[in-house]
Amino acid sequence: EDSHNSLVSSKSTGFTMFQEFYLRVDVSDGTNTGGSLVFVSCGNCGGGGQMRVSVYPNPSTTIFEVVVEEEPSVAEQRPATAEPPVAEPFVFTLYTQTGHPVRRIVTSSARHGFSTDGLLGGSYFLRVDRKGRTVIKQVRIEK
Repeated sequence: EDSHNSLVSSKSTGFTMFQEFYLRVDVSDGTNTGGSLVFVSCGNCGGGGQMRVSVYPNPSTTIFEVVVEEEPSVAEQRPATAEPPVAEPFVFTLYTQTGHPVRRIVTSSARHGFSTDGLLGGSYFLRVDRKGRTVIKQVRIEK
């Protein structure tokens, strides 16, 4: 364990489905002390199907692309004769390190391009939600 890094977590004893909380990460490098608020979610713990999210280029200077690939859960697998399910939207939310949302997109597309216009350089967290699943990726913007 790195003696310069400490992690102060919520009082949670473990993850349960759809549990969300923030962790404060305090980092001291000997010259200054800084902290980041990190959003943690377990949107589909043990619930089956996977959602994989790719972000590129990362780091980005002008635009970054988000691509979501999904694998259905057992509950979502249906016989070929069944009615097609109602499409649930993808929700893409970009957060600052302090947990403040700066962009939110709701779309039916598994692919979205984010412009970095109006954003400061630094680290952000991209949260992707769909069908009770949540994936969070760190995105770095260089200006």
